[in-house]
Amino acid sequence: MNAFGHAGRTRTRLDWFCDAGLGFSLLLAILCVQAVEQNHSVTHAQGDFANPVSELPVPAELATPQSLPGKRHDEKQVSSVASLETPHLAPGVKQSGGPKPESVAATARPESPLPAIALDREPKALASIPVAAANKPELAPSLPKPPVPAPEQSPELQSVNGNGIYTARTAPNRQERITQLGGTQQSERAVQAGLNWLARHQADDGHWSDERKCERDQPCKSLKFGLPTAEVGAALGIDVDPGAIAEAGKAILGGSGDFGAPIAETGLAILAFQAGGHYSFNKQKYSSRVDRGLKWLIERQQPDGRIFGGQEYYGWYEHGIATFALAEACALAIANDQKPDPRILKAAQNAIKFIETHQYRKGGWQYWPETGQGDASVSGWQVLALKSAQEAKISISPKTMLQVNQFFTALGDPKTGQTGYVRRGAGTDLTTAVGLVVQEFVLKKPKSPLALNAVKYLRRRADQGIGQSGDFYTLYNGTLAMFLAGGDDWNDWNREVRDAVIKRQETAGCARGSWNHKYNRSLDTAWAVLTLEVYYRYSTD
Repeated sequence: MNAFGHAGRTRTRLDWFCDAGLGFSLLLAILCVQAVEQNHSVTHAQGDFANPVSELPVPAELATPQSLPGKRHDEKQVSSVASLETPHLAPGVKQSGGPKPESVAATARPESPLPAIALDREPKALASIPVAAANKPELAPSLPKPPVPAPEQSPELQSVNGNGIYTARTAPNRQERITQLGGTQQSERAVQAGLNWLARHQADDGHWSDERKCERDQPCKSLKFGLPTAEVGAALGIDVDPGAIAEAGKAILGGSGDFGAPIAETGLAILAFQAGGHYSFNKQKYSSRVDRGLKWLIERQQPDGRIFGGQEYYGWYEHGIATFALAEACALAIANDQKPDPRILKAAQNAIKFIETHQYRKGGWQYWPETGQGDASVSGWQVLALKSAQEAKISISPKTMLQVNQFFTALGDPKTGQTGYVRRGAGTDLTTAVGLVVQEFVLKKPKSPLALNAVKYLRRRADQGIGQSGDFYTLYNGTLAMFLAGGDDWNDWNREVRDAVIKRQETAGCARGSWNHKYNRSLDTAWAVLTLEVYYRYSTD
C-alpha cells in the first residue's frame, strides 16, 4: 500500500487526472467558505440581525464592567441601581466579552431574582429591561419569576398577612413592648381601670350612654357632666346655642336633659376594648361586652346603611365611629384566621357603602348626608372607618380614596403643618392631629412637608402643656399621630402627655377609672383609654 492508500496496481495517467480533479474541488470549496464568511461579516456590521438567536450581542446598557473593555466603570451610576447583574441568556446564545456557553453552569446563581431574558425581543426592548449591578458576570439558564413587589406602604405602619397591624394587641410580649415604646406599668394600670369603668357602666342591652348604671345598678347621677358650653359647640363646628343643644339632648334621652351620643359612645367603647385585645370571638375578659355592643349597633342600622342617632348634629360622627368599630371587628377576625361574623360583616359593608355614596363632591363629610362642604373632624372618622374596612377586605372605590386625598390636601398647609377645619389656614390642635393621622395612616405620606411640619407643631404643643389641659379627643388623635411619626418627637410628646393623662384619671367612688373633661364621661374615658393603648394598638413592626 502506498501513501495514498492505493494497492495492487501501477498508477496510470487517469489516476493522476482524478487526483488533480479532487484537489481542485477542495480548493474551490475553501474559497467559497471564505467568501461566505466575508459577506456575513459585512452584513453583520451593517446591523442585519436576521439571526438574533445565534448572533445577538449583549446591549451596552446591560453589560457588566468586564464586557466593556477600555471603558471605565462608573461606580456612582451603579450605586443608583438596586444591584447590577448580567442578563441571563439561554444556552447557546453568544455574549460579547462574557463566558462561553459551556461555562454557564459553573457561574450560575440560582437564587438570583432576575428572570431569563426572552430571546424573541428586539435589541431596543432588551435595553429597556432594568437590571441590578454586579461586580462579575453571572449567568443562569432558567430561573423562576421574581415575586411581585407589595404596594408601597408607610414605613411606620405595615399591613401584612397574619395578624398584620393588630399583632401587638394580643402578643405574649405585650408588656415588654409597652415598656420599649414608652409605656409604663402606671399607664397600663390606668388602661385596665378605664376598661373596668366602661364595663361597669354598660347598659343591659349592650350600649353606653349618659343613662349609664354603676355597680349598684343605679343611675350614676353624681356623674352628670352638665350641658355643653358654647365653647364645645364651636369646637365641634355647631352653629347653635347651648340651649338648642340641650333640647336636642332631651329628645334623644327621653327627657333626661343630658347631652350625649349613644351610638358614638358605644362605638368608642368597643374600639377601646378591641384595642386592649378583647374581641367578640376570643373569649377574653370583656369579649361578651364587645359582642353585646356590636349587636346593639347593628340593631340601630337603617335599611340604607346609616347608623345615626336622634341628634342630627352628630349623625356623621356617630356613623363614622360605629362603622369604624364594626369594620375593625371584621378585620380582627380575618387577622386571627377566622371568618367575620356574617351579621357584623354585612352591617359593616352597608355602612361603608353609605359613606361612599354620600361623600361630598370635594371629598369630605360633615353633619348631614345630603349636601355640605365637609370638615376635617367629621371626615377623619369616615376615613378611619374606610381604612379598617380595607383591612377587613371590604371593597373600597379608588375614587373614594382619591377624593379623600384631595380633600385633606386642600385643607393642609405644608408650610405650617396645620390642617384647617373647613378650609386651608390656621387649624386647631385637633384638626392638625386628625390631618396628620390621615397623612400617615391612610394616605401613606409620613414624610410629606405637611406631615413633617405637623409633627413639629404638635411637639411644640406638648411643651406648652397640652396634656394637662387638652381635651381627650385631641389627645387621642395627637398621640396616635405622634406615635406613627416615631423618633425623638414621639418620645418627647409621650413623656409630656402620658403622665398628664394618667394624673387626670378619677381614682375614687363610682367614677374611679374614668375621665371627664369636656364632652362626656363615656366618650372622654374611651378616648383616654385609647390614648394609653397606643403602644400596642397598631403594630409598627
